[in-house]
Amino acid sequence: MSGFNERNIFFDLDRVANILENGGLIAIPTDTIYGLAVLSSIDSAVEKVFQIKGRSESQALPLLLGSVQQINNYAVGINDDVIALVNEFWPGSLTLIVKKTPGVSEIVSGGLPSVALRLPDHPIPRAISERMNSAITGTSVNRSGEPPFNDAKSIYEEFGDEIDFIVEHPTKKREFQPSTILDVTSEPWVLLREASIPRLKLEEFLGSGFIK
Repeated sequence: MSGFNERNIFFDLDRVANILENGGLIAIPTDTIYGLAVLSSIDSAVEKVFQIKGRSESQALPLLLGSVQQINNYAVGINDDVIALVNEFWPGSLTLIVKKTPGVSEIVSGGLPSVALRLPDHPIPRAISERMNSAITGTSVNRSGEPPFNDAKSIYEEFGDEIDFIVEHPTKKREFQPSTILDVTSEPWVLLREASIPRLKLEEFLGSGFIK
């Protein structure tokens, strides 16, 4: 186990890629909070996330993308309104619940016909996802029911060798502010969690009647 700081991410992507390709699990900073990242396409790696968190496999895991274009690999039924929404709020702290493609693992989606997607406003998860040409998981780093950890030292003290690699974040710790979650699988859309992006900001962009 070791880490590297943000300014060296591009020089260490080979190492990260090797860990992920072999089913490893890493902890990475994002624009909201540290996340547990594995390749979404490796079921055995996804199962590790549930195991170390003590999380029920009936609970879906959010996925982080490397670019807006990647949404088409994981979502179906993306209309012009959704495209306008992601062009306005991505990258950023807006998670979208979308109808999933057949290629999205049942383990990732918790057996649901939908999947949670986000394009983070942070270079590290985006660089990893783009390098791997795959979405990565982005669930918080914590035991189920416990507060999330948001710095490399605390993560190492709690999880030790359960996590294969921790990417260090050189910036100051900040308060945890989760992403806003919007379900766009039906109309009107449903705001499941109002958080870092307030409802009013969404309505100002979308207009009235879009959000339930």
